[in-house]
Amino acid sequence: MPGTSADAVGTFDLDLATGQMTWSQLLYDLHGLVPEVDEPTPTVLFDSVVGEDRERARAQFHRGAQAGGLFSVRYQMVDRQGHTHELVIAAEAWGMEGDASYVSGFVLDVTRPLEDHMNQAVAASAQHRAVIEQAKGVVMLALRVPEDAAFRALRGLSNTHNVRLASLAEQLIEHVSTGSPTDSTPAEVFLRFMDSLEYTEPDCTEPKYTEPKYTEPEYTEPRRPAGSPPTQRSVAEAEDKRSVGQGGAATTLR
Repeated sequence: MPGTSADAVGTFDLDLATGQMTWSQLLYDLHGLVPEVDEPTPTVLFDSVVGEDRERARAQFHRGAQAGGLFSVRYQMVDRQGHTHELVIAAEAWGMEGDASYVSGFVLDVTRPLEDHMNQAVAASAQHRAVIEQAKGVVMLALRVPEDAAFRALRGLSNTHNVRLASLAEQLIEHVSTGSPTDSTPAEVFLRFMDSLEYTEPDCTEPKYTEPKYTEPEYTEPRRPAGSPPTQRSVAEAEDKRSVGQGGAATTLR
């Protein structure tokens, strides 16, 4: 059976021939069941899976059990308290004579790392929004324009200088906080900030012109209609062939 780790929620064993399944205590606790009262089965295992995941997870587990070897299934379940868990089954289907007869594995609850990642993303997004709002206020004060016009100005600078909007806002706030003389007006501060931005000139180089190559078309003697008199060129070619065939020098009628 695959080894467990400190992150394992519980372990299980399944006899594919009889359908009999055993769970560890942690797996009972996760599903809110009681040993010797509630019977653990694959059906019970997947009944708590959220609707959109249930049939997919059940089918993946069945295919893995039938194929044999190592397999995994990731899904979401809702416990008896209504909490959603992100779970991963890591299992091995094995047998004594080659065919899979048993499935042994463990269940990992990866909800906490997922929540931590989402919380970090939300915090970073909120921080970016706060900086953009501050920068927007600077532009409104400097140019005496409404909020939507200030945002369009920031977005235009972001596109022109190929800088992310949040990064541009951070640069503006830092410029206002550290690099501005105390007697400068808001408009002067903003104009100096614009001058400090690096501008990349567009590439206006004309494409190199290449003279097209001209190939002389190959001349093909038109086919003579039957019964028409031979042309001077065809007579000359016939004489050449006859002379070469007789070992003599080729002559050409001019």
